[in-house]
Amino acid sequence: MSLTAKEAAIEYAKRGWGVIATSPGAKIPVADKELQPNGSKSWTKDPEHIEKLFTLYPKAGVAIVTGGEVSNLTVVDLDSKDVMPKLWDAGLKIPKDAYRVKTPRGYHIYLQYDPLLKQTASGFIDHLDIRSDGGYVIAPPTQMPDNKGYEVVVDGEPGTWPELTAYSQEHSRKPSVNGTGAAVTSVADQPQWVTEALMGTTEGNRNDLLASLAGFFHSKRLGEDITVQILTAYAANCTPELSMQELTATVRSIYSRYQMTGDGYSNEDIEPPIIDSSIANRRVIRWGTLDLICDLSRIYASREGVTCWIKFATSKGKLFGPIRLNLLSSSARDSLVRQLNRRSEKNWTLILDQISSLVTDTMDEQSTSYDMRKYKLSGIDTSWSIKPLASKGVGNIIFGAAGQGKSTMVLALMLSKATGRPFIPGIVVDEPGAVMMLDYEDTPDAFYKTCSALLAGVGMSWSDVICDVRYHSLSAPLQDQLDTLQREVSEFSVSLLVVDSLVASSGMDANDAEAARIYHQIIGGLGENITAIGVTHIAKSGKDSNSFGSVYWDNLSRNNWLIDRSEEELEENSSVIALTHKKSNRTSLMKPMGYKVKYETDEDGQATKIWYEEADLSLSETLSKKLSTTDQILSLIRDIAMSPGDIADELGMKAPTVRQALIRARDRGLATVNSAGQYRKTQDDVTE
Repeated sequence: MSLTAKEAAIEYAKRGWGVIATSPGAKIPVADKELQPNGSKSWTKDPEHIEKLFTLYPKAGVAIVTGGEVSNLTVVDLDSKDVMPKLWDAGLKIPKDAYRVKTPRGYHIYLQYDPLLKQTASGFIDHLDIRSDGGYVIAPPTQMPDNKGYEVVVDGEPGTWPELTAYSQEHSRKPSVNGTGAAVTSVADQPQWVTEALMGTTEGNRNDLLASLAGFFHSKRLGEDITVQILTAYAANCTPELSMQELTATVRSIYSRYQMTGDGYSNEDIEPPIIDSSIANRRVIRWGTLDLICDLSRIYASREGVTCWIKFATSKGKLFGPIRLNLLSSSARDSLVRQLNRRSEKNWTLILDQISSLVTDTMDEQSTSYDMRKYKLSGIDTSWSIKPLASKGVGNIIFGAAGQGKSTMVLALMLSKATGRPFIPGIVVDEPGAVMMLDYEDTPDAFYKTCSALLAGVGMSWSDVICDVRYHSLSAPLQDQLDTLQREVSEFSVSLLVVDSLVASSGMDANDAEAARIYHQIIGGLGENITAIGVTHIAKSGKDSNSFGSVYWDNLSRNNWLIDRSEEELEENSSVIALTHKKSNRTSLMKPMGYKVKYETDEDGQATKIWYEEADLSLSETLSKKLSTTDQILSLIRDIAMSPGDIADELGMKAPTVRQALIRARDRGLATVNSAGQYRKTQDDVTE
């Protein structure tokens, strides 16, 4: 004979597990001001309290509160049959004797509390979630709608699963819930406005913001119970504090709009939309089979939600709008649905949910201020993509005068990325990836021939290129190509984008700051892991500190390199170039790097092989000036001892400057001084 919820709750309490009563047919705590005023935080092990609670609410379900201090429990939630093959592939076998509950969609595996298995709402394996500190699980004999219930299938003790713990440490995603049940970092890349909103608000905004938050977590496919757990902390952070009655009623209202089944909504299926364009605070979203386009502009995030101007169109023209909308306000969206239903019969409720989810996932958070005392690192990879020339997620510029070898060098960098093999000595590629050239200055034939020569120079051919190498010959401004660019970057998983040249790509006056701003916005909108290298010319003044045009090209970039070619031909069929680091926002400026570019040609003078070797810049009279004062001096005294005065005369430097540099070099062990006061570079080839 099966136990009632009251009887089961008493038995769970005897095991030392804290319990709560849940609303009939739902996964949220019963809201009772006296017996259960704080949701899952009002857990109990007291038989008398349980008796009162379940006598007052005889149709309630029962849930077990997890965590170390409450129940000494960690529960693994396998919420889909699809998770089992993933466990097998990972070599993870479910502990066979551990207490196990069959759920409507999978299993709950009860484990002894494991502090390393953190509470998650989106686990390190798809469809595997962890319930621990701050969480709870629905327990037998609770029944859900359609007679879907919970049943004990292994009545043992909580087990251990060390293999899962080890796997989680290696593959863990960011936790979504901390030890108090509050949202921590992300639920599928939680936007900053949500993190800020969860800190609470004041009377007058509490319920509207609560509805916005519930709508957001609902759009993320979080279960009703998880949303309540997350928002419990929000309710406590509000002034005055929101009651559990208000919290659960609002969440239930939001979730009642849909019934969740399996991995998605029970409503009619609608194809996933795509973002056709995303720049600054504007998004264009498209549904192909629905013949529908949504254009959102002036997107602004605040603690009250996400506000924008929204309009819809079809291939036949305008459908509706523009109209101002808070995307995360359920009342505002319901009002818009009613208006849209008069224009066209579509599942507008679901369409607006999809829009809300997409926008909050990708929105620009530059206008949001951060309390750095509570700030958590985003986890975005800001490391080198091609070290030390190009960083991920920011603009990188290579500039120089005409004929200095800029274009050839960036092609060598592209092939380094596409093959995983450095074509230039000292260059390190983080991992191979697809590359794309946006060329405003040359042709596909020229691109192909130069790449072929570079491949031949390292003993490779096109068959050795393991990732896509895409090429576009363009003339229209980059912003006019945005839809195509975004689609192809996504379709081919492009990791490196080269634009040659920046000025031509803008279609505007290069001295216009707006041209630089638009370019960098476009690049930033392509994705946080896209590496972009822009190629451009030197400033008209001839000064080598800046690239051509507005200073904003350089200011908005984060990593800038100047390329110079030696005026002397030191060796036949070769030239020497210098790369000088002119700007970096993430590292100190690096020392100039010297390379010898060598080539072989056919009878028509066409390069058939091109390759790079390291070169000593001190051997070139023109490029040696790129070296620091100390490096110039050390190069001069490499093989001969010289006095400070002779060094100054030879290099055209002031004597005090030379003497100070020599003293620093001596103190660092880079140079020695003899009894005659002459200096010579030490023999261990230590460099500055």
